[in-house]
Amino acid sequence: MSLPARSSSQLSACRDVLEQVLLELPSLPPRVDRTPMVSLLGRGLDVLTQLSSGSPADPEHIGQIGAACAAMTGCAAILRVVAPREVGSALIQRLGLVERALDTYRRETLATIGAPGFEAPRAPPSAMPLRASVGVPALHRIARGPLTPHARVRSDADEGSREEGALPATGGDPAAVLLFQQLRRTAYDCFSELGSLGNLREAGPDLPWTPELRRFEQRLLADLDALVALATPVVFDGTPCVQLDMLGELLAYAADAMVPDPGRAFAQAFVLGCVEGEDAVRAAVVALRQSDPTTHEAQRSALSLASNPMITRAMEALALREDAALAVVALDVLRARRTAAAALAAPLVAHPEPRVRRSAALFLGVARERGPAIALLRATLDDDPEETVRAAAAESLVRLGSRAGLSFARARIEEGARTLGASGSPVRKELLRLVALAGGPSDAIVLHQELALSPSEAAVETIGLHGHPGSVERLALALKEACSPGGNGAEALREPLCRALHGITGMDVIPTSDGVRTFEGWWRERRSSFGSPEVLRLEGATSARRYRLGRPYTPLESLDALTTAAPVSVRKALALEVAGASRGELRLGTEGWIAQQMEELASARQEWTRVSARWAPGDWLERHLG
Repeated sequence: MSLPARSSSQLSACRDVLEQVLLELPSLPPRVDRTPMVSLLGRGLDVLTQLSSGSPADPEHIGQIGAACAAMTGCAAILRVVAPREVGSALIQRLGLVERALDTYRRETLATIGAPGFEAPRAPPSAMPLRASVGVPALHRIARGPLTPHARVRSDADEGSREEGALPATGGDPAAVLLFQQLRRTAYDCFSELGSLGNLREAGPDLPWTPELRRFEQRLLADLDALVALATPVVFDGTPCVQLDMLGELLAYAADAMVPDPGRAFAQAFVLGCVEGEDAVRAAVVALRQSDPTTHEAQRSALSLASNPMITRAMEALALREDAALAVVALDVLRARRTAAAALAAPLVAHPEPRVRRSAALFLGVARERGPAIALLRATLDDDPEETVRAAAAESLVRLGSRAGLSFARARIEEGARTLGASGSPVRKELLRLVALAGGPSDAIVLHQELALSPSEAAVETIGLHGHPGSVERLALALKEACSPGGNGAEALREPLCRALHGITGMDVIPTSDGVRTFEGWWRERRSSFGSPEVLRLEGATSARRYRLGRPYTPLESLDALTTAAPVSVRKALALEVAGASRGELRLGTEGWIAQQMEELASARQEWTRVSARWAPGDWLERHLG
């Protein structure tokens, strides 16, 4: 017999309440000195963490409950004196709820440990041998005490003062003090490099991706492992003399930023997310909730990459909070990690903020349960008033292999500027790209109409991804005009046109007049291998096959291209093709660790080979949508 699971959930709920009280202390008037309350709340959080990880059979366990209750009583007493009634009464009420919950926990614990057959759970070892992070971050266990989240609750009394990190107990040994200072400086160097590498890792949509970047990622992982090593006690003559509180130093480093610093925010979230323990994840979430919005993207990236599986549960809870910006971050993290269930999005697709509804719609595209996800997305197409949200829902439906997303995109494009805005608007571009990836030969006309109305690199790239061989001569003519003297203002499209021609035919094209003539000669010789003149007509022809790099298209072409250097935006399009073709079974990430991506690609290739008989070379994706 062991302690009931309900008791663990009680402790977790108590920590939730205390963290919320901690985050609401800034609402007190600036004249109020918050330091004593922060100290008491921190003590209570520490005790709750110890209770969660400790054994109820420990003689000190019941005493720790009393210590937590005493901290709550002390904090409530201060609030009664210094806080305005309308603010303080709500906080005092929450602290009272925690005290009552802890009293219930105390009674249940005493009843459990006194019952026949009680067995105290075995405590895990306080630390594990350092495991090197190779390709992906290891989940590190560090010998440490409870981690109290850092609270940014400055008052008038704090003006002009800055906290300095405390030295550990070293017995006054100068050598130990010097060693500690060296450890701290090394840790701060690692924190700084982690932040820089994290920011550099986030490639823009037009920047190339290559598997060779894994060496860059390994540097980031080496910094993480070095920090864990620095947290190991230093032993002299068989006796530990110095241990760096690495996580405490990390929180101090992040809090020391004078202006919002995405680099520090990334380092804090990533390291906390790679350390074992619920308290580490909680500290990362508390930091996120207090942070400036300009650092949210860095923290989203860090939490998406981190190794602690408890991040999933923490993000699920955060997504349901009232703050829209944090809900978007949480949903984007869950989408990147691909670990949460579709049920989470059910209330969020009706959120009052369009940006939350859009993130929820994109999240559903990688949800585990295909049927419920499709039902929620179809309802979004029918009911949501925002075009950006409906476009995201259409993309997710295609990703899950549902024809409803393609049908919606075609219908909205056909309605034109009346509902989507002018030609070249972001939503229209998004839907045109979706039609190019998931549509059929009949969609080529509208793609060329868009290029004529709004010449752009995106419009050219869309035609190349579509893969209709009948587009080749029109693209070649556009390239010829762009390379002619004067260029008709289309000089910027030379390179995109060459890439689009290469994407369909596999032929490298040089963006010069001579290069165009060479390509035209090559095309005259090879044109018949792509289809008869009737098949290559864009108007009315529906029997053309889809081509990619000169070969009839199959999803293996997309899988192969995902292993090579390509812009991030193109990689996302390729992953969408694979997901739609597999009806959501092959959910490939394009933002995770490169080693992880390559492993997923190898697995997807094996899986596709097993089911490839249903796909004829040259098929269009629309023929396989359900």
